[in-house]
Amino acid sequence: MNVGTIFVSSVVRGFEAERQAAREAIVVLDIRPMMCEDFGARPYSSELACIAEVEQSDAYVLIMGSEYGYETDDGISVTQAEFRAAQRTHKPILAFVQETHYTGKQAEFKQEVEAYQGGLFREFFSTPVDLKDGMIRALNRLGSKTQAISTEQFDEQVGEALNQLSDSWGHNEDPELVLAFRPEPERRVNLTSIESSMDSVYAKACQLGYCRMRDAYEPETVQNFVST
Repeated sequence: MNVGTIFVSSVVRGFEAERQAAREAIVVLDIRPMMCEDFGARPYSSELACIAEVEQSDAYVLIMGSEYGYETDDGISVTQAEFRAAQRTHKPILAFVQETHYTGKQAEFKQEVEAYQGGLFREFFSTPVDLKDGMIRALNRLGSKTQAISTEQFDEQVGEALNQLSDSWGHNEDPELVLAFRPEPERRVNLTSIESSMDSVYAKACQLGYCRMRDAYEPETVQNFVST
């Protein structure tokens, strides 16, 4: 996965210095920041524009402070709606939490962020400088984490996993199907067309609920790794 765009989510008023620090951290790594200040005129609401940009970004950065921010018609803040959109679309999420006092709905939102599992990176900061430094470190780790390993490393790890399975296998345990896919070059594909033409045993097993695709792939045009 190549991280080309990152959506930055936070309140705007009173957080100008922090948002500028985030912008600088992203730009210095030659990544494009997606920020509401840059959206310009749109033929639909600002709320829909933000959610659309979250869905189209490669990763999502949340910057939390004490202020909850403007609430939507659903009774949650715009920032919280953006966070949930990032969860729903399975974006890599990096959360930066200011060391301050949290109350009310913002305290509840903070608990939601801290309770979230599935790849969330969370770090605390005090000043815009702390935030910038932490973001650069986190984004570097994110870029390294999303690189495919070599085929030699893959074969070695598969061998180790098979040895562990053999050592721990018991006579009374239920059978288990383990699939491993060798890393392949990244390419853009239309998962909808692939799903409609799938006729393999694995595809049918997924459809019957016996197994599932990892990372909850959505049936739409997205960028993912596909093994042939």
